Amino acid sequence: MAPAFSVLPFTNTFLNQVMSLIRPFNYILLKLASTCNINCSYCYWFRDETVLTKSKILSEEAETNLLAALGRHLKKYKLRDFSILLHGGEPLLFGKKRFIKLCKKLNEVTQENHCKLFLSITTNGILIDDEWCSIFNQFNIRVTVSIDGPPSVHDSRRLDFKDKGTSKQVIESFFLLRKHNIQTGVLGVCKPDTDPVVFRNFYVNELKVSSFDILVPDATHEDNPEKISTFYKSLFDIWLSEFSSVNLRIRFIETIVKGIMGYRSTSESIGYRPVSTITILTDGSIEPLDVFRIAGNASTNTGLNVSRDDIQDLSSHPLWLEIRNASLNLHSTCKNCEFHDACGGGIFHQDGLI
Repeated sequence: MAPAFSVLPFTNTFLNQVMSLIRPFNYILLKLASTCNINCSYCYWFRDETVLTKSKILSEEAETNLLAALGRHLKKYKLRDFSILLHGGEPLLFGKKRFIKLCKKLNEVTQENHCKLFLSITTNGILIDDEWCSIFNQFNIRVTVSIDGPPSVHDSRRLDFKDKGTSKQVIESFFLLRKHNIQTGVLGVCKPDTDPVVFRNFYVNELKVSSFDILVPDATHEDNPEKISTFYKSLFDIWLSEFSSVNLRIRFIETIVKGIMGYRSTSESIGYRPVSTITILTDGSIEPLDVFRIAGNASTNTGLNVSRDDIQDLSSHPLWLEIRNASLNLHSTCKNCEFHDACGGGIFHQDGLI
């Protein structure tokens, strides 16, 4: 089958213009596992079946090569801070012993290069226990737990492989993290046919959080996804009515508002900014933002790998450049829209580009 992306020809002039705007990578999305222990109905990752051919967890060879590549990268560009998001699949499937060793080695590499390391992890929360909490505290890891609102919503989409809901385990894990005083974020996915007040009430009244995010469901334009405007309009009204009184923070909404006010977007999913995330897979492959896996057909494959390539090499790869360019050079209709900065032309993989 034809690849989901058609790599465009780049002239030297265009390449020079784009490359002049590219800074050294200071953030990596690192796949600790390519598999998962639950079966979410909307997961983008497994829409590309080629992920099943990858190492189930980050291989020791890939880990060694990544550490070497990271050391070269930090030394060459003299970076003073570097962020790594530990991701999956489900990253905790990596196991505690190797997780601890990896975090120690990452800290050693960054410290040797006088660089401050920021570690974070996004997890479904199923495997979290007291020992995991101690590990997160040991390495000062910020944790984000995926919780799709109350059990009635969460359990309709986030199921285990026996088709049973996972909300009970996840909620228990969330409060365990809080017991250990771990900075914990809450991440949900929009359910267009559900009143967002259901999400708000659960997060604020039950979980006792004042900050959360609700993402747009991943899809391609060919999926004909459900309309989300009503949901997010209502979510905005909730945020507007409660922002000043209870300091309610909703990242997706605030990113849009900041764009309207002229501030730069801090999200690659909304607002006018380049898509520039670098993903390292369990076999050491270097790829663009992992969410583009939803297009299938190994659509993010670059042929680059930390075993033989430098991390920054991705920034000159035609596929990565095409994605970055498309996120900046918007359709004329979008360019002429008064909400151009706040919207950014929509989410790249949903707006008809793939």
